[in-house]
Amino acid sequence: MHTKKIIYTGMALLCCVGLSACGKSAKQLNNIGIEYYNDSEYKKAADAFSEAADKDKEGKAEYYVNLGKAYLELGEYENAQAAFLSALKKETDNEEAYRGLGVVYYFSGDYPDAMDAFRKIIDNAGRDYSDMELEALQYYASLQSYYGDNAGAIDSYTILIRKNYNTAQQYFLRGSIYAGQGMENEAVLDYEEALKLYSDDYEIYYNMYTNLLQAGFTQRAESYLRRALNVECADNLLKGKTYYIIEDYENAQKYLSKASDEGQMEADFYLAMTYEKLGNDEEAKSMYEAYINDNPSDARVYNQYGMYYLNKGDYDSALGYFSAGLATGGSEGKRELLFNQACCYEYLHQYSMAFTKFEEYLKEYPDDAAAKHEYEFLSTR
Repeated sequence: MHTKKIIYTGMALLCCVGLSACGKSAKQLNNIGIEYYNDSEYKKAADAFSEAADKDKEGKAEYYVNLGKAYLELGEYENAQAAFLSALKKETDNEEAYRGLGVVYYFSGDYPDAMDAFRKIIDNAGRDYSDMELEALQYYASLQSYYGDNAGAIDSYTILIRKNYNTAQQYFLRGSIYAGQGMENEAVLDYEEALKLYSDDYEIYYNMYTNLLQAGFTQRAESYLRRALNVECADNLLKGKTYYIIEDYENAQKYLSKASDEGQMEADFYLAMTYEKLGNDEEAKSMYEAYINDNPSDARVYNQYGMYYLNKGDYDSALGYFSAGLATGGSEGKRELLFNQACCYEYLHQYSMAFTKFEEYLKEYPDDAAAKHEYEFLSTR
């Protein structure tokens, strides 16, 4: 995600030899590092850039910038940060160093500092944006959206659209903000622009469906999902999942069965749920159990199979599957499993245990109103 070719500022050393050769200048070592970097040999590149920086007598920021880029590719964020900060000591307004710092902070989850770094680049853009400045604006817009500055994010995406920078992506992202603000028409206009380039991408239809559904535009959301059925890359699994979501269970069974026969294991999970919806209990149980046998670490299926028994009123069996799902130790589905486990204890009239489980749940998810209600109710039992 970080990779960009490093451009030579001087003549390339086409006859590079090992770094052990003595007598190389800082400039020569930097050029060797660039060769390694462009060949994706980032550890060797970092070693060369580090030696170039050590030998440098001119106080060049470039060597530290290149070193930071190599560390970024190696995922060594602390070393990358130190290198970019060293570059800024040499050249206080170096945009590449600020870009590198912004990326380090962004992928380290330090979003306020990432915004500050990208902001410094954007402020220098004026009316004409370089590619680096547009990239910084892309990061900045995503952070504006993350922090709920929807108006600011819309303005940023609008600039990116006007500058023809990854235009389809910007239309999709701006449309998603419009959807979240309840502006259906604006969202759809942007989504249609995005689809002019993404029309063969199943995932974008699904994301549009999800965003519109969450915004309450159910019919419009479903229309995008139905359009996804005509995408050329939509195989039997994707079609089966789509029909399941739009509650066309007969067609879901048809395509998921084909996908299962083709060996697509995920199809078995959706097929089990489809059989459940169709009231084919024996087929559903058989498929759930077969899927668990083949995928013992997939917490989702334990939760789904637990819900099957919960809806049947078999709370002991449901509890067993919820507990087994939690025992996998995965984070996916953990919230649902914890909540459903606590509910099972309540349905089994094990109120003390249910109280304890809801208490544990609320420590991790304190804003869940339904869990708070159950916890308060159980405190009186």
